[in-house]
Order: sequence, then C-alpha cells, then structure tokens
Amino acid sequence: MEVSMISSVQNQSAANKKHILFADFDNTQLLTKEQSAVVTYQNILSNLALQNLSNNGDINLIHCTGRVFSDIHRDIKSGHHSQLPFPTAAQTPHIICGVGTEIYTLNNLGEYELDTQWDKKLKETGFEDAIKSFTVKINGRIISHFCHLIENTLGADINLKPQDDSKNTNLKKSMWGEIKGSDHFTNDELKTAVQKTLHAVCKFEDDQKIEVTTSIQSGKIAIDLTPKGANKHEACMYLAGKLGYTPDEIWAAGDSLNDGHCIHLSGANVIVVGNAQADLIKAIHNENKAAHVNFAKLENEAASGIIECLEHANIITHKAIISAQNEACTKMSDIQNYFVDYPETKSQNPYKHYY
Repeated sequence: MEVSMISSVQNQSAANKKHILFADFDNTQLLTKEQSAVVTYQNILSNLALQNLSNNGDINLIHCTGRVFSDIHRDIKSGHHSQLPFPTAAQTPHIICGVGTEIYTLNNLGEYELDTQWDKKLKETGFEDAIKSFTVKINGRIISHFCHLIENTLGADINLKPQDDSKNTNLKKSMWGEIKGSDHFTNDELKTAVQKTLHAVCKFEDDQKIEVTTSIQSGKIAIDLTPKGANKHEACMYLAGKLGYTPDEIWAAGDSLNDGHCIHLSGANVIVVGNAQADLIKAIHNENKAAHVNFAKLENEAASGIIECLEHANIITHKAIISAQNEACTKMSDIQNYFVDYPETKSQNPYKHYY
C-alpha cells in the first residue's frame, strides 16, 4: 500500500521545544525480523541515531512495548535483543511495558521501580478477580478450554495457545495463534469473537472489567487481555502528564494494530513507520484519524521513518540528525561481529567512509 507523508500542524517554535516520543521497540524502532545484511546494518545505524537524538536532548524517547518488564529488562542488562544492540538503562529511564500494564522508572540507584500509583489504579479495576473464572491458579495460565471456545466462536482452527508464563503477569494474559489454510477473518471479527467468549465464560458483567487487544500480522494472531483502560494509550497519557508534558508535546510511533491505541492520543501526533502493517493504516483511515498522523515513506522503515517524520514536522533539526548519525557511525565498529558473514556490507553502506 503506497501512502504519502501527511504533515501535522505544529507550533512555529516546535523545533526549539523538547517533545516526548513514545515508541514501540520491535519493528518500530528496530527491525527484528529477518533482513539482509545491508538492511540490518542501516536499520541499526538509524536506531543508534534515534537513541543519540534522545541522549542529546533533542527529544525525550520513551520505550513502549507489549513485552513484559522481566523480558525487556533482560535485554537492557545484556545490551542485546535477538543479537541486535539494545538501549542501556542509562538510555531508558522510563519504560511502558506489558501492553501498558506496567510502568517502570529508573531511580537514583540505577534500579527500576514500578510505578505503584499506576499499578494500584489497574488493580482497582477488578481484573484479577474477573479472570479467575477462566484461568487456573497454577502458574496463572489461561485454560486451554478458553482458547478452544474462542476458536469455536470464530469458526476457525487457529491453534490458539497461551503465551509462556514468563511473558504473562497478573495484569496481562496473552495468547498466540496462526491462521491456517483457507480461513480468513478480519481483526475486528477476531476481537468480537474474544469479547463474545469472555461474555459467555465470565461472571455477571465481569467481562466489562477486561480490555481486549488483538492483532493479525502475516497470519500470526496475538490476543492480549488486560484491565479495562489498561493499554498503551492510557499509559502514555498518564506518564506524559506525570512528567509535565501537554498533549501537543506528545508523539507516539508504532507499526502494528498492537499500537493502535496510540492513534487515539488526544491532541498528540502519531508516526506510522514505513514498514507498518496495512491493517494499522486502514484502521487509522477508518477512524478518521489521519489528520494528526505522519506516514513515513515506505522505504523509511522503523527508526528511519521516525526520524523522517520528526524532521518533517520541525521537531528536530537536520543539523541535529546529521550529528546523531555521525555519532552513530563511530559506534558501528563496535558491532561489526554482526556482519562478519556479509563482506558486501561495507561497500553498500552509505556511511562506509567512516571506517
């Protein structure tokens, strides 16, 4: 699907203002799917440049991910994710994770602390009691029968299973599936099937305490159950307000329907990267939200698309981008081990002169 850049209306002094950017990590900041050596190299370079823009104070970058804290924290400590460089704790003072159910902030001792105010708010929704009717107490896993009920309601065998216990929490229950053969249904139909199943298995009105987020990408299905009102949008607005940002200073970037809540950010600007799913773009247009959405050019995937849109909206200057890119180039020699099997990388990379 070919889309063109739609610019957002910004204050004339925007370039002199530090904005806050909430960005999904996997495939929004950094492509984690299989890529050629050159694409991977350029993607890492752009991601490092985006981190540098944040480190240099040009924008306040906040990681907003569907993964739970224990999962993302492991990558922060190791400095890698799927063999790709990952931001350090010093570069990640705030994290929104678990599809918006967890918010962590780095304290003065260099340790992450749970935002207890946000956690208390979510627990007061009654979510944990609501899901007891279809979860087992052992390890908190979702009963297989519930997954089968969703398949029956949907009328399709999608091999739906709960995520591993390490990827679920008391406030997030997730499932994975896959579309098989000739089965075909939309994301809206999937979400409706989950909601109908919840209504059938929950106690009276308990299903109203549960937020349902679904996405379909390349035949892969993801279902997240969280407390009502717990999603990336609400978590972003909460943290932005706590940090003193006004709606016009808030930006959000995403690539999939899992980030769809971000298009509802009141008064905020949204970036859709060049590699975004067609379903996300369709949802934006269906909900008439395109007026405050910046679509990156198709060739500008992940962090490259984010940088493009921020420059187009005068949030960051071209001079700042060049400086951040130059700084990123000096760091690329530290990760040459990712490209030892790809001798063509240096010759094809536009920044090869830095070696």
